[in-house]
Formats: sequence, structure tokens, C-alpha cells
Amino acid sequence: MSEELIQQLDPKRDYGVRTYEDVVREVREGKLILKEGPTHQPLINDTRGLAVKGTGTWKIQQPSEPRIHTKAVFLERAHSDFEAVYGAMIESAVKGDVRAQKLFMELYVGRPKEVAEVVEKEVVNRLFELALQPKEKVLDV
Repeated sequence: MSEELIQQLDPKRDYGVRTYEDVVREVREGKLILKEGPTHQPLINDTRGLAVKGTGTWKIQQPSEPRIHTKAVFLERAHSDFEAVYGAMIESAVKGDVRAQKLFMELYVGRPKEVAEVVEKEVVNRLFELALQPKEKVLDV
């Protein structure tokens, strides 16, 4: 699959600090990873999953409105960087970053209002009852 994607790379494209030959060599050495992107063009990632300059959007048609084009570029790059960003968010959440935890829960479970609309009222009431119960029981002997 990599060889097929290497054939799709544009030798005239700007790969930043790398030349076309560097990109091909690093793909073959396993230092860079080629994947087929949403536009069926190769996405070039490093071993951490981050996009490398020269990846992505070179066959997206230029819309007349610049904002639409920049959104298309952002979405395609976001698609290729998703795994790295997701991993960083989880790592932050595990370390105690409350914003990352909140974002994860809102995306996974939904926002509180959305959850309340979907879940039956009895279930929500039971969850609140359980949450308000004492966490420890003291027994007199």
C-alpha cells in the first residue's frame, strides 16, 4: 500500500525541510507513515501521528470563498492529526486536567441537558439518590 501511495506523491510539492526524495526514503525506512486521506491523496504523518508538511489538500478544489477553503484545509488536517490530539487529550484528562475530562465526557455522554432529555426521569432521579447517599456507613457495636 505504501508504494502505491508513494506513486501519488507530487515531486514538485513543498515538503518543508524535506525534499521529495527525503519523504520517499523516510517512508520506506518507517520514519514517516503514508495513509490514504479523505480526498484519496496521501497523508504524511510522523511516527507520533502528527501531520508533516506536504500532506493533504492539494487536490481540493479552491472554493470561491476563502473561509470555506480554510475550513476544508483545517478539517482534512484535523482528520490526519486526530489520533495524536485524542491521545494528548486522554493523557491530560488522566493527569487531572478538568477541562480535558469535561470535554471527553461531553463528547462521549453528551452535555447535561442532552443527557437529561434522552434518559428517563426515573433513571436520573435514581442516580441523584445514589449520589446523595452517604459514602461511609458507621455501625455502633
